[in-house]
Amino acid sequence: MLELTGEERTIPLSEDTEVVEISMGGRPEGEEPPEGQEPSFYGVGAAILAEEGTVSISESTISTDADGGAGIFAYGNSTVYVADTEIYTEKDTSGGIHAAGRGTLYAWDVSAATKGESSAAIRSDRGGGTMIVEGGDYTTEGTGSPAVYCTADIAVKDAELTAGNSEAVCMEGLNTLHLFDCELSGNMQDLDQNDCTWTIIVYQSMSGRCDLGFHQQFVFPRADSGRKWKLSQHCGIRRHHLCGRRQLLYGNVRFL
Repeated sequence: MLELTGEERTIPLSEDTEVVEISMGGRPEGEEPPEGQEPSFYGVGAAILAEEGTVSISESTISTDADGGAGIFAYGNSTVYVADTEIYTEKDTSGGIHAAGRGTLYAWDVSAATKGESSAAIRSDRGGGTMIVEGGDYTTEGTGSPAVYCTADIAVKDAELTAGNSEAVCMEGLNTLHLFDCELSGNMQDLDQNDCTWTIIVYQSMSGRCDLGFHQQFVFPRADSGRKWKLSQHCGIRRHHLCGRRQLLYGNVRFL
């Protein structure tokens, strides 16, 4: 097991590396945590951050215990391949697998579990990218932490997607999400500012996290198509536009 401590900023990885851990003690004394959206947009604080080239990870265990401590983050001109790996994050703004800034990430049979707020198990952010996920299970416990937070082009097949205290899927901006043969379960909190709860939300905000547009596409199979599909929570799919007032989104929700 390798652990980030003291003033270290990188961990040497070899073919024998099995566990990587990051804790709050990893920052030098007196240094403030990353401010603003640096962990979400640029991967500051991630256990594994790829910015250029190709990274391959397999049969590993990755855990973090710091705010902004994503498990694996693909950014910019990087491509990450991860297989047969377990990812655990404990604190806020700490997604399991994450792509932003046009990064690309492929995942096979990954188990990702997050506990903090704003910590989607499959997460993307400003600049988008591409995420292809097959197999595995992705679970969240925090509020505002869907199993999938989509501001990129994402496809997921044969995976279990579970949000313990949030909607299961949140899709924002001009992006595409495909779910095939997945089990999807959400448990959104019934808050006063919402007129109902939902399992899936497709919307456009002015947060700057994603491209603006009205041609979002969310595709998943019908329950009667013979594919394995589970959709829980009574309000189902919610579409709206957040720009001072609510209005219907000009996007697509397709049932195959």
